[in-house]
Amino acid sequence: MKKYTLLFLILSIIIAGCASESNPTDTDANEIRLLENAKKSIDSLLYAIWDYGDMNAPKIVEAEFDEPFIRNILTSTLSRFSEVYEVVYVDSLGILKYLEPEEYKESEGTDISEQSHVVQLFETKQRVISNIFWLVEGYHAIVMESPIIKDDKCVGSISPIFKPHELIGSLTTEIQATGVDDFWVMDDTGYIIYDTDPFQIGRNIFTDSLYADFPTLHTATSIILAGESGKTEYSFLSKEKDKTVHKDVWWRTSDYYGTKWKFCIVKERE
Repeated sequence: MKKYTLLFLILSIIIAGCASESNPTDTDANEIRLLENAKKSIDSLLYAIWDYGDMNAPKIVEAEFDEPFIRNILTSTLSRFSEVYEVVYVDSLGILKYLEPEEYKESEGTDISEQSHVVQLFETKQRVISNIFWLVEGYHAIVMESPIIKDDKCVGSISPIFKPHELIGSLTTEIQATGVDDFWVMDDTGYIIYDTDPFQIGRNIFTDSLYADFPTLHTATSIILAGESGKTEYSFLSKEKDKTVHKDVWWRTSDYYGTKWKFCIVKERE
């Protein structure tokens, strides 16, 4: 009899857990709606930028890599996407050959062939998005790569560069207006790509001293990285940075050709 009683209790817990997931609270539903809307907006913009690069890449080959023609494509990308800050043409040797706008032309001629996203570009011949990094121009950046293919070989790329805090921030105004306590985006190595607190952008949750005293945040981060979607919790500083508070976090995942972004929306518990 005890065995059946124990089995009944286990089944009850499992059923209760499933019911909780399938019947989210009003708060859950609202946070999930905001989260999925933000993810959809960001996905749509990134793929539109890639699509534009893919459309123009064959034209560069047809124009026999004519410099004025390439520069026209770079400037047209800037005009079409206000969120893009710079656009680069990388040649077959991994050299930053041309760059627009003109104010950054001093970087032309730089060998970037050993940068991990450029290595990935030439190896896979597919779209690539870089991890966040600090540009010599003085800001955190992410690079997107649209490969230029000739004779089934990658011979370069069109590479838009954007500031994640500006691009993502411009698409999350709904979240910022609803009283949500935080919205952050993390890559699959634990680096924060975007946060409503700009001070945290570019930091790694696992290694940065800012997070050293918050083991539940480390645990939550591991859970988020391991799952495509869900809800978990952790403790961290309040929005005002004056005390430690308990937080609920909901997340969703986007996979950009092997690079995963985790979109996380946070509500502090009262």
